Amino acid sequence: MMIKKTVGFEKFEVFAREHMSFFPSGSELQWLRYVWSQMIQLNMASYTNEIGRHLVFLRFLSLYEQMSCFVCLTFAKKRPFPAAEAMEKLKLSDFRLGQMAGLDHDIETENEESLLDSGLRSLVREQRSSVYNAIFRIFGGESGLLVSLLLLPRESLNFFDFDQLYEAYAPDLLDYPAASQPAKKVSPLQAMKSGTCA
Repeated sequence: MMIKKTVGFEKFEVFAREHMSFFPSGSELQWLRYVWSQMIQLNMASYTNEIGRHLVFLRFLSLYEQMSCFVCLTFAKKRPFPAAEAMEKLKLSDFRLGQMAGLDHDIETENEESLLDSGLRSLVREQRSSVYNAIFRIFGGESGLLVSLLLLPRESLNFFDFDQLYEAYAPDLLDYPAASQPAKKVSPLQAMKSGTCA
């Protein structure tokens, strides 16, 4: 019988504080913690073998990448994707990632470090759709997701009581420019979903 293990946010806590912070408020870490707790409920954070463990960690990195995309486009704050740090601090195995990539990824680089970076990014991108759909569901649709992300620069927010936050802030925040981009411009949520953030 295979034993199912669940990865809690505490596995990512130190890594997230070191490499995923954008605002002095630290609200983005609270957002990540809340969303991850809900992804646990959606059975997206459990595994029974090492390939499964890596898949769970890739989902977390995709969650971060999508939040980072929105923050970059909306608040003009950018951090490089912490590929090398993720490999080391999250104890990701290049062998397991290679197994997962298989022959389906056309990755050519000049050195092993670049290969690992490109390979990890490619695997994280593969998780984008399922992770975005989960976030969309967690916040009850587009307006809820948008409000949650627009709240990131604010102090002392409890995303675990999101219904109350939405009620308090949605009327003002949904008038924010990010909520109504010009027709020819990709909105931050669309970019987050499609990965067109660069």
